[in-house]
Amino acid sequence: MNTVGCALAVVVLNYENAADTAACVGSLLSNGMPAGSKVIVVDNGSGAQCVSSLLAGLGALAPFALLETELSTAPDHVRTCIFLHPENAGYAGGNNIGIRIAMRWGANSVLVINNDTIMWPGSLKALIDHCAECPELGVVGAMMSSYDDASMNVEPGLRTLNVVTSASRSEICSTASANRVGLRLPYVSGACMLFSTQALRQVGVFNESFFLFFEEVEICLRLLDSGYQLDLCPGAIVGHRVGATTGASAKGRSHSTRAFFHSSRSAVIFYRIRYPILVPWIVMVRMLFALRLLAEDPKFTMAVLRGLAKGLRAPVECSGQVTDPT
Repeated sequence: MNTVGCALAVVVLNYENAADTAACVGSLLSNGMPAGSKVIVVDNGSGAQCVSSLLAGLGALAPFALLETELSTAPDHVRTCIFLHPENAGYAGGNNIGIRIAMRWGANSVLVINNDTIMWPGSLKALIDHCAECPELGVVGAMMSSYDDASMNVEPGLRTLNVVTSASRSEICSTASANRVGLRLPYVSGACMLFSTQALRQVGVFNESFFLFFEEVEICLRLLDSGYQLDLCPGAIVGHRVGATTGASAKGRSHSTRAFFHSSRSAVIFYRIRYPILVPWIVMVRMLFALRLLAEDPKFTMAVLRGLAKGLRAPVECSGQVTDPT
């Protein structure tokens, strides 16, 4: 991935969380962004009050341009651009809007970063420098820390998914070892993913069969299938307010019906795409999990079961649509 002398675009997705989005953009703008780079904020169908707060919060940071359509040209006079999407397209669909805009503007690298994060000082440069001499990299992640303190709860943004249980965990590994190991599948956390647009043009963008969860696992596997590598930049640290948007807890344990529903729905879709023979098994694993949730809250159990049913019936594409805008 070569970002030296090339345009960088950062995509930040907002949904009913204007304050965190403004804080995220502020941390990016103060992080020494390369000349010619852009921050593309995509509002994912928020209500009028949130949109008003978002525009006010971003306007307090720096002048911005409001994009009328995805086909709008890149403004020369401002760094921050905002696109207001009329409906919630999910994590995959919303971020894909920003990625398509970035690719159309000629960005050679696209950083997809959660709006409930802040980029600690020096981290953006560390990410770019880490990628500059590594053309084989498809995506790079950062270290994740507490939202309030860069030295607390630090863990790698490179994770693995256990194929048998669908559970994930953080891993510390090098580029060479960030590959399939037995039943563990590597992926970069969706909270911070620096993509090579060359790789995205080859493998496609996020698979919009997913609404929330598992889309980052699926795209990382496509990158590996196409010969690209995944990596972790130890010098880049991102503070993450885990679950501010999704409702998942800091330890990955969901505590909202929305998160339980979508994690179950997306798990089934992921296995239908990548491991169809294991779909009955993973449905059984999730159903047992749903039964254990009865003691905590029956609404959580029902959310898991509804997610499984929806995942089994949802239309599925085998990959993200390859996008090569001009």
